[in-house]
Amino acid sequence: MEFGVLYAATGSNYRKEARQSARSLKEWMPDYPIAIHTDFPEEFPRELFDFVEKIEKPQFSYVDKIPPLLSSPFKNTLFLDTDTLIVGRIDELKELLSRFELAYCHDTARFSGWDVQQYQQYSKAFPEPNSGVILFRNSDKVRCLFRNWYRIYQKQMASNSKPKHDQASFREAVYLSDLNFTILPPEYNLRTVFPFFIGKRMYAKILHGDEKTMRRAARINMRKRGYVIGYCNYARKVNRLKKDVKRAPKIFLGQIKRWIKIVMPTSAWEMGKKIKGIMYSMSLK
Repeated sequence: MEFGVLYAATGSNYRKEARQSARSLKEWMPDYPIAIHTDFPEEFPRELFDFVEKIEKPQFSYVDKIPPLLSSPFKNTLFLDTDTLIVGRIDELKELLSRFELAYCHDTARFSGWDVQQYQQYSKAFPEPNSGVILFRNSDKVRCLFRNWYRIYQKQMASNSKPKHDQASFREAVYLSDLNFTILPPEYNLRTVFPFFIGKRMYAKILHGDEKTMRRAARINMRKRGYVIGYCNYARKVNRLKKDVKRAPKIFLGQIKRWIKIVMPTSAWEMGKKIKGIMYSMSLK
């Protein structure tokens, strides 16, 4: 087939998410065929999924999603993580693959913070890809990239310092490849659990996060006029506020200590001058 969407889901939560994501895809793109690789094929109805393949030895980790990329039944493929929601038509993605071999969005955090010398040897101007939305041609060069990604990830996971996820290895594989690739705007992989931005003349098409934040972001996306800067993760906001409240006394005491250190003079005259200077500087702010 010319173009289709691919999922990989192992574990009950991820299988449930995959069915929800596929339903949202069919609402907007009913003609797109869907393939899934999973540990429990019986849960996926044939009226929704055109191709269902069983993962024989699931690891229940990020590594489960790389081998399915190597056996996509489509000539051109859009891979989606299970925790995604389609909220608009995505016909334009097919057009990109007539010009590029691979497309993805940058990760919101840019880097995973994995502190390994080998990881740091590549330019900081080349951030991690987010591996939740990957658009690719099913070509020999792209399959070579995925094999290298799998090999690098396995090597990293066998080391003493394990990465948090698969994106550090994907970054290295893409950096060392000679693929003709492009970067998608965040509207095609809107990470709703983090602060996000939607452009003035665009709507978000693919949301990526937990169910609550994606539903909130979908409502914002429908009502938007012009630019949107959003943050839907209220639980994260509350937790951060709690941390700030706990830290407030320490911050205040630290500030007082800093002021005392500044105004500790050898004479009362110098103390007066110091205090006057601080009050003047504060008045300028």
